[in-house]
Amino acid sequence: VMVKPPEQLDLSEKELKQEHTRVLSAKDPNAPHNITHYSYKELCFKLDPAVEQMCTHFDMEGNLLHHEDEGGRQILAAKAQ
Repeated sequence: VMVKPPEQLDLSEKELKQEHTRVLSAKDPNAPHNITHYSYKELCFKLDPAVEQMCTHFDMEGNLLHHEDEGGRQILAAKAQ
């Protein structure tokens, strides 16, 4: 069973065979375009030509135990022994 959304266009065979090219970019639009750092060696501000585009995410696996719950109290008591 194929379900077609009402807003989907009806394309001809020629339009279906036409190829479209898209380019994906990893450039962050929120990253600053120029950053200056103070150089204590040269006693002036220096323009940093390369702005780091890396975004770091934090991920930590673990368990959340509610200390007022009976099950949580049992697990915490077992860990304490």
